[in-house]
Amino acid sequence: MTKTRFGAVLALASAAALGTASAHAQAAYTATQALHISAFGGATGIYTGVDTAKNLAITAGVNFTFGHLLGLEPSLTVRGTYPVDKGADVGEKTVLGGLQVERKFGRFHPYADALVGRGELNFSPPHPDPTGSFYYEVTSSYVISPGAGVDVDLSPHFALKFDGQFQRFKTPVVASGDVWAKSGTAGITYRFDFNNRRRHWR
Repeated sequence: MTKTRFGAVLALASAAALGTASAHAQAAYTATQALHISAFGGATGIYTGVDTAKNLAITAGVNFTFGHLLGLEPSLTVRGTYPVDKGADVGEKTVLGGLQVERKFGRFHPYADALVGRGELNFSPPHPDPTGSFYYEVTSSYVISPGAGVDVDLSPHFALKFDGQFQRFKTPVVASGDVWAKSGTAGITYRFDFNNRRRHWR
């Protein structure tokens, strides 16, 4: 997953978010906004699960929230993570998507999510397999990523974000064949408002 490809995936996701929201706003401009769009970004600390390797990364993504169900707000979410710590022994890249469910308590918006996608582990220097027969610079696999977090409102549009994920990677550099990475993100959420009569602030 090259830097160019990673950027292209996030750009397409953002363009889809804006295009969908614009079409919806033109088709149904009422006091109730059925679809909410938000974007988020932040700094991510990752414990990769390979030996004791850690790295620093950036995470960005978009959420498409639709309707209400039993007091919950379900949404589709897409996010990507890219390493920025050039001195790390293991760098983690992911592009993930899935379902998120949120519950509002005043200014606090706790949520849980279940994500899947593709990821890479980049090794510097190359990492041996358990037998020492092969050395790997990069391994890629499908990734499963359950997690949870909370958004804390600062204004009608901005919120602080705190997010944690557990991510399973398949990789031949460990005897079990997979590792569980742990990541924590602190950042900012921005909520788009395509209906000025609707207010998120409570």
